[in-house]
Amino acid sequence: MSDCADKTYAGDDEVRDALVNRAAFFRMLAGYYFRPMSQEDIDGVDVAALLEAAAQSDGELSEGFNDMGRFLRKCNTGTREQLATDYTSAFGGAVTCHDKVAVPYASVFADEDGRLNTSQRGEVYKAYKAHAFKVSADAAMPEDHLSFLLTFLAILSDEARLAFDACDKARAIALLDESVRFSEEHILSWFDSFAQLANEILQTRFYRGLLRVTRGYLELDLQVVRDMLAECKHEADAASV
Repeated sequence: MSDCADKTYAGDDEVRDALVNRAAFFRMLAGYYFRPMSQEDIDGVDVAALLEAAAQSDGELSEGFNDMGRFLRKCNTGTREQLATDYTSAFGGAVTCHDKVAVPYASVFADEDGRLNTSQRGEVYKAYKAHAFKVSADAAMPEDHLSFLLTFLAILSDEARLAFDACDKARAIALLDESVRFSEEHILSWFDSFAQLANEILQTRFYRGLLRVTRGYLELDLQVVRDMLAECKHEADAASV
């Protein structure tokens, strides 16, 4: 961290810690949507932590963590195949419902015709490019796949933390502002429609819980980031007087 003690404020360390945790959580969510879970992935989930998170959370977050934890608590030799089938059926688009597929692409749910190459996808691509985030061609998924959208929020959080470390409060504020807009415009604007359809296809409590956790966390994150922004802007205004 650079030497800028005269520019730091009492809450900066808490903000940095929150940004680190925020980035880690978004990457965790992104991983669940990126591909079906391997046996190693399943074995690596801290079930006790999920159930503890359920006890300490409220609303959708609590319900979602509880669903995920209780499903994995009963893990057996058939769990991996069960989860893989569920993932492929819904998020992989193998099963239709109401003549639609529940692939987690923003452009499918943001566009009435369900086309992939819409302005939504183009706007996402421009946002990624501005931060040197490039989706690998090997992924064989569009830029507006939910996994990449969540990863991008993690990247913005990382960059905001680095800005705080460099005592560049103005850049940190700009990045947090961008994060709020991106979440609202490119994820929350279509997530409910996607989740509603996916829930009609999904069979496991784990993935239904994941949808609850995702929405609950996105809503909570907006509130937390807005509070961060209000505090940062207040401190910046006070320092300029």
